[in-house]
Amino acid sequence: MRNEVVLIFLVVCSCAVSAQAQENASSIFTEAKVSAPSLPTEEVRAELTLVIRDMGQNVIGNKHILLEIENLEEGTKENTLRYSDENGRISLNLEPGNWQLMAKIDDLLTPGKDYISDEFNINLKNSTTEDLFMLPVGSLRGNVYNELGERIVNAKVKVDCGRDYGDKNTVSDEFGCFSLDYVSVGACEVLALSGNRVGSSTINLTKGELKTIDITLGQGVKNDSDLTIPLILAFILIIIVIIFYFSRKGKPEPGIEKATKIELTERMRDIIQTLNDRERDIVNLLIENNGKLTQAEVRHFLRIPKATISRDIYSLEQKKIVETIKIGRNKDIRLTKWFLGVEE
Repeated sequence: MRNEVVLIFLVVCSCAVSAQAQENASSIFTEAKVSAPSLPTEEVRAELTLVIRDMGQNVIGNKHILLEIENLEEGTKENTLRYSDENGRISLNLEPGNWQLMAKIDDLLTPGKDYISDEFNINLKNSTTEDLFMLPVGSLRGNVYNELGERIVNAKVKVDCGRDYGDKNTVSDEFGCFSLDYVSVGACEVLALSGNRVGSSTINLTKGELKTIDITLGQGVKNDSDLTIPLILAFILIIIVIIFYFSRKGKPEPGIEKATKIELTERMRDIIQTLNDRERDIVNLLIENNGKLTQAEVRHFLRIPKATISRDIYSLEQKKIVETIKIGRNKDIRLTKWFLGVEE
């Protein structure tokens, strides 16, 4: 009888312990919270689509475009080669922020380089499409010699084509050779300087052309002490020119009447309607100012960046609406007689 009681007691204790263990395990799993694994954060990007155009608003399609890209906030730079489709479009996947771009085109069917853009700045926030205008260029190769026919090393070379874009300065290498890949088209003066000797050559460069020239240093350059009297005379001459300029300011140019007397014809209005907004502003400003202003004055009145105003003036020149006249360091912008309807 005693053994049976002990056995029953042990069975009861065993069941109690088992029930307590099950309750503890159940509470442990009940308290444990199962959470979904966190997903990686997706990087925010924006797509910048560029439509590549020439100065005539024509798309430049099916071309390799070398892009120099700079993140202005981080100071990082990179180069990338893209191919424009038949509609002249290329796309870039960039982080939102301030970016600066420059594009270059080298058509393999021409011996020289073909196009370069101005610096293009954009504060990229969302995906957008922008026009990127390309300016025509050619390439230049050359050699610098002294009067004895010896090649000159480290000669300074400068190209002046009357434009505000493209390569302009370089130095001859250890073989007396120099090269400039992206030179603005047009009539250019190429100068070379070494020591106190200088030489120059004039060329006419067209888009995609590769031109080779030789420059011989012959003419001497005076030092600062030799230039004292000429500088004084030049200063006096500048003062006279300034006085003369302001004395004549406000007088109309021959063939162009004062702004209050310029009457817009239907033909002139039709021409203006074909222009984009900035070009139209420039033409209207010239009409209000006797048909002539300096490029600096146009920039001041319209608040247009230097690179942009150069592109717009070039486009208006191609359309025969304005003409430019370089006077010293200034450039006059004038409405053409063709636009004004003035007989030659």
